[in-house]
Amino acid sequence: MTDRSPAPGHGHTWVALPASGRGPETWGQPSTGGDSVGVSATVAGFDGVVIGRVTRYREAGLTGPALWQELVVVSVTGDLDADTGPLLHIALTAALDADPNVCCDLSRVAFFGAAGANTVLAAHLHAAATGRHFTVRGVHGLTRLVLAITRLDEILALS
Repeated sequence: MTDRSPAPGHGHTWVALPASGRGPETWGQPSTGGDSVGVSATVAGFDGVVIGRVTRYREAGLTGPALWQELVVVSVTGDLDADTGPLLHIALTAALDADPNVCCDLSRVAFFGAAGANTVLAAHLHAAATGRHFTVRGVHGLTRLVLAITRLDEILALS
């Protein structure tokens, strides 16, 4: 478990919980043995209350028209804002650098702010620039509203 000191003024602690003995500092690097995908990291306040969690894992899924392949899922639980956005950005960028099919699952997001929209857009642009396939699923409630207002729902591959 890794305790990362927050940037001045942010007041939150980043706690890494590697599912396979590898922390976020190794995301995207070639595996030296086990599966480098099964990783979870949590952002918690100084009072210990969890603000958000980002988890990365593999699953079989539809990655294109009638194309069923393994994909990497980066799932967010809790708030997706200025505190958790950087963690999601790291996870999505590393996943896109390492795997051709990546899905961002937002089905467990309770709050979706501008930082979340910017993070998802950055992942979309990174995927396009590197020839990767990036989808977003589980869009609901406030997340759907923010994506519609910003017109990102017209750009992103939503499933």
